[in-house]
This record gives sequence, C-alpha cells and structure tokens, in this order.
Amino acid sequence: MQSWVITAGWGPRHEAYLDCRNRLRLHLGGLSSLGDPFRCWYKQGNEPLGRRPVEVDSNTALDLLLESAIQYKDDAQSPCPELGYSITLWNGDISRCSVTTSIIVSSTSKFCNNNVNVVISSHDTSYVLPEGVVISAFRHVISSWSPEFGSVVVSQFTGEDFLDREIAKFLRKRDGQRATNQYEEFSNGVLWMHNTDGTV
Repeated sequence: MQSWVITAGWGPRHEAYLDCRNRLRLHLGGLSSLGDPFRCWYKQGNEPLGRRPVEVDSNTALDLLLESAIQYKDDAQSPCPELGYSITLWNGDISRCSVTTSIIVSSTSKFCNNNVNVVISSHDTSYVLPEGVVISAFRHVISSWSPEFGSVVVSQFTGEDFLDREIAKFLRKRDGQRATNQYEEFSNGVLWMHNTDGTV
C-alpha cells in the first residue's frame, strides 16, 4: 500500500466570503483538471452511487457547500465565525484510489489554524500514481490557498511498517530573505523546493 499526504497551513486569517468561494473553486477545479483520481468530488459521508458530484464551476453549488461548512458553537445553534469554514470531500474511491480533501479556511481563532490536506491512498498494490501528478496537485493547493508552508509526504508499506519520505516542501518567502540555488522563486513571492531523492 502506498499513500501520499499533501498538507498546507497558515495562521489566523480572515477571508471574505467571495474570496473563500473563489479559493475553493480554484482548489477543486485545479485538482479536477488533473483527471482521475481527482476528477469528481462528493460531500464526505455521501455514497457516490446515485448522487451527483459537486459542480466545481457552479457558484450555487459552492455556496451550498460553504453554507454547510459553517462551524457552530457548542450549543450547535450559534454560528462561530472565528472558526471559519470546515469542509471535507472525497472522490468516491474512483479508479481504485481513494482521495480525501479537508479544508479549514477563514479561521481567526488562535486555537484553530487554517489548513488544507489532500490524502491519496490505494490498497491495490498494482495501482501506480505518477509522482509528478502528486506534485502538480501540491502546486494547485499552494496556488489556490496562499499558505505559509506546505509539504508532500509519501508513505510506503514495507510489509511490516510504513516508511515515510518527504518529497516536496513549500515556504512562503519572507521580506529580506534571499532565495538560494536549491529554491525556485515563483513570481507570486514564494519559495519552492523539490528534491526527487527525498531530501529537503
């Protein structure tokens, strides 16, 4: 069994509603553009058979998704804006590969950081997902959410245990920080590092 975990995170940051919707569209649309296993997205807990996937280009569909993602206080009746939106979607296990993306965005609470995760796994030992596709998915996550940091970790089951290997890392460029040769500088002011041998 092999799995990949894409993670991106940032501290408290308020996002206007339309900005949240636009980032969500970029996130889901960008992943969907990669084809299987990212082609379709369903709300977590809903079986895909007989249900329609989220229309990633529809404002109405994204509005409904964000409305259902509002977090509430302990009484389950009062919205808690400082906790932002919490969304979990999955691909319905298409193409012998399960993908889940979980998103917490627009949180301003110091107790709840904003983060985006994409977890890709397959129990089919013959299934092969090119590493380049995973890196492309990572780039979509970074460009969609503008996080402070991010990484990609691949886990390979060796028969006795899982062996984890970090294959990509992202750090937002700070003022006054100069890029070195091991980094590729993006036009949007971020630093990116990718080493195929797994070293970071």
